[in-house]
Amino acid sequence: MNEMPGGTFNTAGGKPREPTWRDAFSYDMFNNPNKPSWYQTACARDSLLVGIAAGGGVGGLRFIVKGLGKTWVTANWAVGAFALASGGVYTWCQGRRREEAKGMAAAVVGMKMLHEKKAREEAEKKRADEERRRAEEEARIKSKRWWKVWE
Repeated sequence: MNEMPGGTFNTAGGKPREPTWRDAFSYDMFNNPNKPSWYQTACARDSLLVGIAAGGGVGGLRFIVKGLGKTWVTANWAVGAFALASGGVYTWCQGRRREEAKGMAAAVVGMKMLHEKKAREEAEKKRADEERRRAEEEARIKSKRWWKVWE
């Protein structure tokens, strides 16, 4: 009852379960819940879609131009176009993500500096208000006449 789904031992103080040969061969590296699948990684969808379109376009165009006699060559051209287009778009997308991450890091630093500046300005304003209040109190005390106790 205290064993969590996907867990390996009883969390209520029980001993860990001994691994078996079945466990060694039943590991499913494609359905690891802690790691996204290869097609779920960043930029994969765009690169695969562009690669499929490029492969289909180049393969179809080559098939129309050369005909049925060169089917294997046409298939090779389609696969090559898919690989080149997918690789190119993936590389471009990752570069764009790196630039975006740099921009976000710069924005975070800028916001941190802005918050620090605002905190300094508020502290300075608070200090100036406190000093002004203190000066007004001192002026009020000095202007008070010593014989008028009721003031």
